Amino acid sequence: MTGKNYNYISAFLAFLLWSAWAFFINAESDNVVISALSQGVASFIITLIMIKLLVYFYKLFSKGGWYFILPSLVTVGITSSFVVLIHFMVHTENIFYTVLPTVFVALLFALYTTKKIIEEEC
Repeated sequence: MTGKNYNYISAFLAFLLWSAWAFFINAESDNVVISALSQGVASFIITLIMIKLLVYFYKLFSKGGWYFILPSLVTVGITSSFVVLIHFMVHTENIFYTVLPTVFVALLFALYTTKKIIEEEC
């Protein structure tokens, strides 16, 4: 779907954006650095694997009534749960506000990517 360099650039940008956001939203916390690094690393990894997950779930749910939205919801549900679990483990103070914008952007990205997968299939 996209080149490797594009994927790594996107993952690096996700790391920068979401670690900076996590740092900002948890600035008053004692573990702000670990929360920011956790969010950044998770965002980097998730960005690299999200397209593969979407393709997998699209094929799994293909041609069902929900084939457009279900792969996105399942992928974002899994990745978001993973990120929330990490933040619980590192004792991030503001988990909800740390993760909320990433979930929203991930859902938009997932829906857009699923649309592209459908277009490539036609």
